[in-house]
Amino acid sequence: MNKNKELLNLIHKNSTMGVIALKKAICSTHDQKFEEVIQNHLKGYREIFEKTKELLNKNGFEEKSPGFCSKLCVVMSLEFQTLLDSSTSKLAEMLLTGSCMGLIKALKNKKKYADAEKDILELVQNYASMLETHIQELKVYL
Repeated sequence: MNKNKELLNLIHKNSTMGVIALKKAICSTHDQKFEEVIQNHLKGYREIFEKTKELLNKNGFEEKSPGFCSKLCVVMSLEFQTLLDSSTSKLAEMLLTGSCMGLIKALKNKKKYADAEKDILELVQNYASMLETHIQELKVYL
């Protein structure tokens, strides 16, 4: 498989999962200030999603999204974890865990596909930087 296609689809899938998780968290929070932070994070994930989609289409690559089961697992996991505790701290913990996992995947894949096209590597770096910022912002709410 083409390394550019693989790397773009990995970031595309991760940004899709981030959008799903953040939408669920927004529905679960009662903290206005925290919701504003999450809304801002959601905006960033959507921008990455749109940019990956644009680059996939520009390069003639097939867009791969996470499967239904993957999406359902994220929603059900968040639903289950917030069943007994939907506090801002718990939501921040869950989002922080997801952001850390996404950052690790992004950095590993950036290294694995170091010979990918420059614009794609820049997108991965932007995604990783965005996640680092999200992590710092979420720590405050633990």
